[in-house]
Amino acid sequence: MIARLGEGNFNFNKQSDISFKDMLRIGSALLAATTSITMIFAVPPLVIIMAIGTVISTVTNFFKSQKEKQREAVKKISQSLNNQLEDYQRKTLTKAKEEFGKHYDAIAVNINNYFDELIQGIERINKQCIKAESQLDISADDLNDAYAKRIIDWCFDKYEPLTDEGIIKTIDKVERDFGRSITIQTKSELKFRKSQETINRVLQEDVSIIPPEKSIK
Repeated sequence: MIARLGEGNFNFNKQSDISFKDMLRIGSALLAATTSITMIFAVPPLVIIMAIGTVISTVTNFFKSQKEKQREAVKKISQSLNNQLEDYQRKTLTKAKEEFGKHYDAIAVNINNYFDELIQGIERINKQCIKAESQLDISADDLNDAYAKRIIDWCFDKYEPLTDEGIIKTIDKVERDFGRSITIQTKSELKFRKSQETINRVLQEDVSIIPPEKSIK
């Protein structure tokens, strides 16, 4: 697994031991030696049995010793691998944090730059909207003044070209709630030839024409 990751330097020492075949050969050699001695020196059967028992005990002890060595070897290998895994884990986490920090800083800078540009763009749009709103208000006032001049001309059955000079001369101030009412303050006293009822009915708005001595509240 670690090799696939391409990291770490895991290793452990191979324990020196004697194979099972070697132990059988040693046991066989001991038994053969015991038998030869028995045949040569005519050792009694009881002694032969004791000798065989000694050989078997030696071999058994040998096996136990090997198992203990194997257990110790496994324990050492496990401890070594655990230590190396923990060390590798610490290094990997440290490296991951460093890499994350680098990417986080870069992303944070890009995001801040993006929102700074976005805010600047919105501020420019807001300025343009305020300017456009101001221009629309001026245009709306001019249109209301021109409309009020036409109403005055109609009320007097007077028809003349609509000019800025004529509007300024006749109209002082106009307030309008589109589709509902319009209040016109004139610069001179005027006597209309149409009734208030006729004016409201034709224009479909509540029209109020105020002489110069009064003012629009």
